[in-house]
Amino acid sequence: MRVLIRYGEIGIKSRKVRSRFERQLIENIKLMLLREGVEGVVSRTENRIFLITDDAKEYASDRILKHTFGIVSFSKVISVSSSGLDDISEVAVKVASKWHHGRFAVRCRRTGSHNYTSMTAAAHIGERILQANPLLKVDLTDPDHEIFIEIRHGVSFIYTDMVPGPGGLPVGTAGKIASVIHDEMDALAVWLMMKRGCMPLLSGDKRVVEEYILPWLPKLRFYEDIPIERLISYADHILVSREQDPVRMEKPEGYTIFYPLAGLSEEDLERLLRGMHQ
Repeated sequence: MRVLIRYGEIGIKSRKVRSRFERQLIENIKLMLLREGVEGVVSRTENRIFLITDDAKEYASDRILKHTFGIVSFSKVISVSSSGLDDISEVAVKVASKWHHGRFAVRCRRTGSHNYTSMTAAAHIGERILQANPLLKVDLTDPDHEIFIEIRHGVSFIYTDMVPGPGGLPVGTAGKIASVIHDEMDALAVWLMMKRGCMPLLSGDKRVVEEYILPWLPKLRFYEDIPIERLISYADHILVSREQDPVRMEKPEGYTIFYPLAGLSEEDLERLLRGMHQ
């Protein structure tokens, strides 16, 4: 099984920073696979990351990618040569054979030098699908079915679904935060900072950490029975707190305190908690 992994915010970084963030994202995926006992190969090409793993581990790998910050979406793909449209069309027709009726659209994107355009490719592939199944109709505005084709230099990737990921930035790209976890609201504060790329250094209730934070964390760094002052000293000048009122928490010298839950309504908190629990 080959999975095409997409990222969003990473792509707007400078080339040097983007490369570092891509490496961190790949490392995080590998660590999550290792923890779940899933064997897989993770590689990258231009603005894309790929995971190749056993079909038998499909559910586990899906769960991992849905819990890896930095991933915007992913798709299970079939790869085929981009040398000519006939090879791409043949695979696309097989993929579309499960559609017995309804409206469909072919969405084509192309990178590299080819003797055809994206529009030409989409029209040719759509025509071949219609020839194989005359009961289908083309509808580019409101289709019942969609087939996506990414033509990237010498290889094309064909898929029909895009599974959303959590977005954000890869954990480990924005320094270390120190936090003591007591309940799910503490965990939510840390979860929001992780989504911005922070690596948490945690203490407190390990049961809460394992229940709410571990599924999203490539590598757990938990410090049991450690004074908060010592925990803070391990962090990169960042301290995270769930406290709504900054006055209630004395700011350690040289550290920044983040209050990711401040100003959020009960509805916002409930929505975010659902996201953390998924």
